[in-house]
Amino acid sequence: MKKQWMVVLAVALLALFATNALADEDTDEKLKDLRKRIQKLEVAESKDRVDFGGELRVEAHTITGEVPDYYNGMALQQVLVNSLFFHDNTGNLPLDPGTGGFDYNAVLGLIGDPDNYGAYMMFLNNLAFADVGTRMGAMLAEMVTMMGGDPSNPDHIAAARDAAMAGMLAVPGVFQEGYSTNNAILYTTRLRLDMKAEVSDQVDFVGRLAMYKPWGASTSVPVFNGQANTMAMDAGTPGVPASEVIRVERAFFTWKEIGGTPTYLSLGRRPSTGDRPCTSATTRCAPALRWARSSTSSSMVPRWATISVTTPCCVPATAWATSRSSAMARC
Repeated sequence: MKKQWMVVLAVALLALFATNALADEDTDEKLKDLRKRIQKLEVAESKDRVDFGGELRVEAHTITGEVPDYYNGMALQQVLVNSLFFHDNTGNLPLDPGTGGFDYNAVLGLIGDPDNYGAYMMFLNNLAFADVGTRMGAMLAEMVTMMGGDPSNPDHIAAARDAAMAGMLAVPGVFQEGYSTNNAILYTTRLRLDMKAEVSDQVDFVGRLAMYKPWGASTSVPVFNGQANTMAMDAGTPGVPASEVIRVERAFFTWKEIGGTPTYLSLGRRPSTGDRPCTSATTRCAPALRWARSSTSSSMVPRWATISVTTPCCVPATAWATSRSSAMARC
């Protein structure tokens, strides 16, 4: 009988050990599953700290235009500056001795002389914008004197100015004949990657990476439309088609409700404006100055105050006609 009890006790102990082993194994599985769930929650929480979004837009443009006759302002400026150098270097007016008319060939001959190259470069480097008016006034006064007029008489000065301007406008290359242009097709791709984050209850972060690429373009020169919003400068990129390079369009912090007051402080590369109120995501009517720049602003605004800026809607250039089809994807 005693032997039988020993066997039963041994079986009971084995069953107990087996049960504990199975319980431990089940506990380990539950712990592993719990760790996986916690890891997923931690990853989700980290992702929730920064909200990512974006936009991909592909457009096809057809652009035609009529450019009327015009005077090349840059060429006219060069003629004026070169004439000032001639007067400064020779002490004479650039006039033809026989006809008394403007003689630009004499100016080019002086500049083209290798012996005058250093003097010409020095003249250009030292010439300030404020000096142009002074030097031009001295030339006009000398012209009036040569014509037998009175340099102190504004009418005589005006007549000499008109005569000088007519001579410079007649220089080859200043006057440009009008032309027609037709760009049958131009494809562009714009990619925007947006970032937003609440660093704290009072501090927000906003960022955007962007790329704007004309198909087939191999340079980083922006597409210029004659307006300030497409000038080739840092503040305008990547708001206009230029290259495939991804740039930081905006990245700034905003600290709100500083010290419990309606005061904010914003630091970083910030947009100067977020488009006109009437501008949609696919319109070409962008504000003249839609630039991003490194800047700081601080202000105290009452909680109830509303600040708004209203500007006229699209005013298209009358000489240009543009048609466009686009496809856009947002996330």
